[in-house]
Amino acid sequence: MRFLFLLLPFLITETLFSQPPKFHGQPFMIEEASYDVDSTGNQDTNPRWTLIYHFDAAGRLDEHWLKNPGMARRDKIFNSHTVHEYQGDRLWKSTEYDADGKPRETLEHLYDAAGKLVRIKKTGVLKKFDQDMVVQTDSLERIVHIKTRYPKSDQPTQHTTTIYSGDTLAVSTTRDSSGKTLHAWTHRLNQYGDPLEIVQTIENDSVIYRAGYAYRYDSAGNWVERRSGIFSVFRNTARYTGRRDVRRIVYPAPHPDTLSAKHLRGNWADFLFGLELQFFPDGNYLARTNGERKDGGAWTLDTQNHILRVTGKEHRETPVELNYRFEGGLLFLYRSGKEGEYTMVKLQGVNGN
Repeated sequence: MRFLFLLLPFLITETLFSQPPKFHGQPFMIEEASYDVDSTGNQDTNPRWTLIYHFDAAGRLDEHWLKNPGMARRDKIFNSHTVHEYQGDRLWKSTEYDADGKPRETLEHLYDAAGKLVRIKKTGVLKKFDQDMVVQTDSLERIVHIKTRYPKSDQPTQHTTTIYSGDTLAVSTTRDSSGKTLHAWTHRLNQYGDPLEIVQTIENDSVIYRAGYAYRYDSAGNWVERRSGIFSVFRNTARYTGRRDVRRIVYPAPHPDTLSAKHLRGNWADFLFGLELQFFPDGNYLARTNGERKDGGAWTLDTQNHILRVTGKEHRETPVELNYRFEGGLLFLYRSGKEGEYTMVKLQGVNGN
């Protein structure tokens, strides 16, 4: 599918950050990797960061993980796990946890009797960044005004107003309590609802941020590749960076109720741990972790006792027994008496691969 060479933000205003990203269709899981690209178009081998989205049975985003292997010394900041909770069909609470599993930030969404979003409360470890946001929405449930207070600091109250022009343009302007303009963001959107252009200006109408993207979409309308060019001014220093984001999207597909050796053949993956298993019809398998080959050997499936036996090439006399269960087309692998398990999804015929 052809690219749309258009402009898009990498950063976004607080107003538009208040909701999780929206996706088309009903994906089960999405792995999104971001690579830096230099001015000549050369791409880094390893991703700068990886996002993993998981969806519940109703198609709602219920969890996502941010993994940044390049920031190991600060992994508590740059590696996180966010859980989204719902009341009916409406988002209620999003809680972000650090790499140690400790809560770091919470967004709570409050609604009126008619079900309209009226308030967002943001609390975190750093109390001076806590926010209490009073929200107004339009008939399409888009945020049009947000009054932001900082109850744990002396930062002044801010007002952000967003004006929409159809489905293709949104301009957000933030002012202080006296009405002075602090900054403005202009968003241009495409037919899929993804931003095409964003420009940030400050009070003297100086452009301090601009970003550009090229998209490739799958048949459901979710992008599977996104190329960007970002211009920004930080501490009076102009900077241009390039980036390429790639998604692997798994959509639910019909599967048999029980797992057989014939059905096991093919490619399976656990996006969270970067594990891929490829089972061949000749009884051999290949394992990869984060794209690198880690092991291989033979496999057999004991469907009566629900055991998958794998034997490495160097130790065929000592097979490893993995207990499994097969539910809703998902393969769960775990060691008896051991903590943790792998949630495997089959990758054959996946859109975007």
